[in-house]
Amino acid sequence: LRRYVGKAGGADKVLHFGARTTSSMNLHVSFDDQASQYAISLTADDGDGLFPSEECAYFWNNSRPCRKRLCGRDGEAGISDPDNEGISRHVRGHLDRWRRYHFHDAGPTSPMKKTVDVNDNRYLRSDGSNLAAFLYRLRETFSESYRFIRRTVRLVAPFFDDFMLEPLALNQDKIRLEWKHRGTDAYFDASALRMVLFGSSRWRHCCSSRNRSGPRSFSWTSRSWDCIPMRSRF
Repeated sequence: LRRYVGKAGGADKVLHFGARTTSSMNLHVSFDDQASQYAISLTADDGDGLFPSEECAYFWNNSRPCRKRLCGRDGEAGISDPDNEGISRHVRGHLDRWRRYHFHDAGPTSPMKKTVDVNDNRYLRSDGSNLAAFLYRLRETFSESYRFIRRTVRLVAPFFDDFMLEPLALNQDKIRLEWKHRGTDAYFDASALRMVLFGSSRWRHCCSSRNRSGPRSFSWTSRSWDCIPMRSRF
């Protein structure tokens, strides 16, 4: 926690409009059909850092909630203690399997642009390098989830038709991320989709912000896309 806040430029950079406006931030996540939960409140200190002012792990057993209050050490979250036992150890085991997805690289060496193995599809890698293989498996075996992703992309980019997900003609063990534009047979790759999605999202946000009074709920201060940590394993 201290390392992340320090690299980000301090608590004033992490908190919404700085510590003067937002003195703390809260996180509450649940899994196992909400049977297990974790909550933490991070509060700004006098040294421009953040510390866990409140932290708890929960577990519902036969409709009876069990709560364990965690105590961090040296400014770090208590859930990160390797000696945790019982409820907190169970919760940490789940959190350790979550992944942080960071699809920000649109340069020539972007992992998403590379040709990958078709069978590299057990889970989605954090850098998106096997996105084509993962989407291909979703389309073939989890069609409803694939259709949901397709509809979601269209909310941002209505011109998007579908992903072109087929093994390479000259090497059936490999696959690349390609997509189709509505009304044309032109070829588009991963970089083209990423740039048009970013441009469309930014333009729509700017337009909506100009028509909204009061402070903005978020701003485009970073060129990277950070996704909420999720488990993407089948």
